Amino acid sequence: KAPISDVLEHFITSWPHDIISLGDIVDGLGTRSFGLILLMLALPNLFPIYIPGLSAVLGLPMVIVTYQMMRRHKHVGLPKSIRTRSLTISDFRRAMNFVIPKMRFVERFLRPRFEEISGPDYERLLGCLVFGFAVVVLFPFPFTNLLPSAGISLIALGILERDGVSIAIGTVVGFVGAVLAAIFSVAIFRFIWGLVVSLFT
Repeated sequence: KAPISDVLEHFITSWPHDIISLGDIVDGLGTRSFGLILLMLALPNLFPIYIPGLSAVLGLPMVIVTYQMMRRHKHVGLPKSIRTRSLTISDFRRAMNFVIPKMRFVERFLRPRFEEISGPDYERLLGCLVFGFAVVVLFPFPFTNLLPSAGISLIALGILERDGVSIAIGTVVGFVGAVLAAIFSVAIFRFIWGLVVSLFT
């Protein structure tokens, strides 16, 4: 069984066009689990340089995919308006080439543990958790999506490798990220509101 990092690296290096759409990603990975598609959507958000529009392109599909996971759909389905959202392959490769080596490091510690957590009995619960983290990724502020995306990535890896410890750590990371993103967003909105009030009083 090839490591997940090798599967993703082969996918991005073999892509022959200058643009890659969400439909291309889902179709390319469609025979695999929700976990691999979620991982592919979450990993680019871990890139430490802000790429405008990245969270908008990848965040909404993550919300849709996690909702379908929560409803225990058998296959991933995206509306045409979402499938056609695209990124340049150079931006996508740049982000993935940064995170894949880190992913290989994490893979060294993954192994089947507490496998029942990654099984179908917990699929709906995991879908609810990741759905909440995916909503946070949509927040329109730079870097607020970093920890929630890291949490989603760890949960996805745990699902793929049947590692309940990775799922548990991902849940904690995602929850902390969601709380911090909410606090930061509230602070930004209060600042903007205070600025508007001061201008008109």
